[in-house]
Amino acid sequence: MAYTGTGTEEDPYCVNTLTDFLDCIKKADSYVKVIADIDAAADPSYTGELTESLEITCKRVYADKQKNIKGITVYAANFINVTTRENIQIENLSFVDCEHKRTLFYPTINASYGTKTFVKCKFSMKMVGYYGLFSSSSINFINCAGNLTYVAATMAYPFSNSTFENCNFILHDLWFNRTSQYLIAYSATKSGFILINPKFGIGGSGSFSLYRSTNEHCYVVLADPEVDANVTVNLTQSGAASNTSLVAIQNKPENLTVDTRLIEVTPGQLKGKEYLASIGFFP
Repeated sequence: MAYTGTGTEEDPYCVNTLTDFLDCIKKADSYVKVIADIDAAADPSYTGELTESLEITCKRVYADKQKNIKGITVYAANFINVTTRENIQIENLSFVDCEHKRTLFYPTINASYGTKTFVKCKFSMKMVGYYGLFSSSSINFINCAGNLTYVAATMAYPFSNSTFENCNFILHDLWFNRTSQYLIAYSATKSGFILINPKFGIGGSGSFSLYRSTNEHCYVVLADPEVDANVTVNLTQSGAASNTSLVAIQNKPENLTVDTRLIEVTPGQLKGKEYLASIGFFP
């Protein structure tokens, strides 16, 4: 059915198809409510790939309870581009089995102006292309989760000046090839990041910062990392030491070290509540 509502906060546009969703999120100063799961394959107008980003200029797009936006492939600069100057919120949406085919230095989620907040959103996505950037600056993630797979991303820079609170992200097949790259560019609180088969090939020995700024009660897991034979990589963080920055490495290579500003633990210790309590870590 066609969308209903007038787009006000009291009477939002109510959408349940991909066509209406893409149309309504572009309406400036409006409110958009997703009232049912949306499957791109079920929309007659979807031909298998969008050549434009999901442009969000409305004030708020949300669902009362978690709703899926499934099966969208975008071949454009960004998967989501939030262009309004308003400080908007995107809430209770799960982007499932989606794909972003990028070119050069473009993030999957981009914010042009203001502060954008994703609340209780989930991302099950594949990112294909040169630049491993998931989110740009001025984006806040609260109670969010992600399962992100990188394909042919030769330079990793996952989160640029984004903030995280109570989040968990799994990242597959990242390749870090410069010492200037880092995992979390801004702040993170009570969040975890699991890197599956990350690759380090930075052309020489050097340090790689997991955190560029502040973090509190966060952990990073590296599962089966690969480091070039002629490289020594030291995992560290910029700024002051923190007693709540934990790093666990499964199958640790000899040429991968952990700076004393981070607390290295075993995967087993990371699962042990008593041990975590003893070092003051309460995720």
